[in-house]
Amino acid sequence: MALYTRPFTISESSTIFAQAFAQSRESRRTTVFVEIKDPIVDRVACVSDESCPLFVSGVDPRWRMAIINTKNSGKGVKKYFNLTYALEQPPSLDFSGVLDIEEHRVLVPPLRAGTFNIIVYNGVARGRMAVNTLAYKETRLTPGEVVGTQKTLFKIEGGVNNGDVLLLPFTKSRSSATCDAAACTAALKSQLNRVAVLSSSVIAYFKQDLYGYSGELSCLCICLSCYKGVSEQDSVLIESYKVVSQVVNVSVSSPVPQAKATVGAIRPLSVRNGDDLEMFGTFITGSSYILRFYPAVSGGDTMAAPTCAVHKVTTGVLTCEMQVQAGTVGGWNVSLLDGEAPVPFEEGAVNTIHVLPPDPLVEFARGSCAAASVKCVTGAEVILHGKNFNPVYPLYNDVVVGDAAAANPILCRVTNATEKELFCVLSIPRGKEYGTYSIQVRVRVSETEWGAEQSAGFLVLGAGADVPGWKADSVPPSVPVSGG
Repeated sequence: MALYTRPFTISESSTIFAQAFAQSRESRRTTVFVEIKDPIVDRVACVSDESCPLFVSGVDPRWRMAIINTKNSGKGVKKYFNLTYALEQPPSLDFSGVLDIEEHRVLVPPLRAGTFNIIVYNGVARGRMAVNTLAYKETRLTPGEVVGTQKTLFKIEGGVNNGDVLLLPFTKSRSSATCDAAACTAALKSQLNRVAVLSSSVIAYFKQDLYGYSGELSCLCICLSCYKGVSEQDSVLIESYKVVSQVVNVSVSSPVPQAKATVGAIRPLSVRNGDDLEMFGTFITGSSYILRFYPAVSGGDTMAAPTCAVHKVTTGVLTCEMQVQAGTVGGWNVSLLDGEAPVPFEEGAVNTIHVLPPDPLVEFARGSCAAASVKCVTGAEVILHGKNFNPVYPLYNDVVVGDAAAANPILCRVTNATEKELFCVLSIPRGKEYGTYSIQVRVRVSETEWGAEQSAGFLVLGAGADVPGWKADSVPPSVPVSGG
């Protein structure tokens, strides 16, 4: 056991016996277990001969890393533990060169197919192996012949990872003419409503909406590790340096035409109040079609079901306008009726959409706190008046005061809600009793995700009895930073 009386660095998991001294008095010895995480990357596979973005955990600033083919085994690999030696070696398809890790991120240059060891360097210290290895593989897409439905299923093998975003790009008449990273980046950004997110690594299945397309597909676009959320809303971020393109050969044929009215596809799959919802298939122009919606998850029957007023019918497309009330969110199954007779959905058609509620709007605030800043203290109620609050589930509303990510933020906990009023109770931490703070409101758009924050004015604290505690859309005048 070593005795340390000065700052020291721990490079492995260690047990530390800490003992402090105050003048001539000796404190009780305390045992502390300190765990230092081993370096590990967020992917198990990369696409061979393509750049690969990695997130590296278990490292500190100014660390470096290198990736080397496992065919350099034994003493060959050990040489690369010496940072000076590794820096002298030229990059190749079997060796990445020494790479700087910046904010836990690194972009690895193209490497050939194979299995690679990961070496990390802490400053000038001797390098060591990361926990995992990295497999570089060629991608393979099957099948090569499909029928174009809204849920056309594909299997992809090699180089892909959980969280990768995929797209087979095409226009109405043909496949993408150019298959490179730049063209794929543009296609992914412009067709976000068609992308698929992988939920497994190395071998994965995904679906593409190919309804209405017939012909050849020659390009597969992959955005590596571009899915960041737990739900689909606003969770895909396309960054050009993460995009790779792969040449494929897929032949798409059209479904067999239907003699009777059927639904082959619904678009878009995420809708708001006022959006047009389109159904594609076979329709009879003289029929009286009605859409009905049923909750796709338990508890949905407490919400007001959305409606969709049909305003255009052709032989191939039915268009209606969505009406969504405040408090209506989540997945809803769609049913189309011709009078009282249900219109069937074709095999491979999607019959569930995600409904997004209207954005909340705050018009003014009322109550003692809103009227006088001196009343805005912990326990005071703030009443925000406006529209589109969620009256069904009060906790599906949220009030954000100031910087919600601060170490000790001001809180306004929601206690009740109607469609037009939102009630919350202030909790003001010490040190924040004076100042002006922005107010934002938001409502849930699913069980797991909040919608965008909407401005709801400003909260004024510590400004006395003659100054309102709430102001609308202009920044309030400065207020004292201390009492008095």
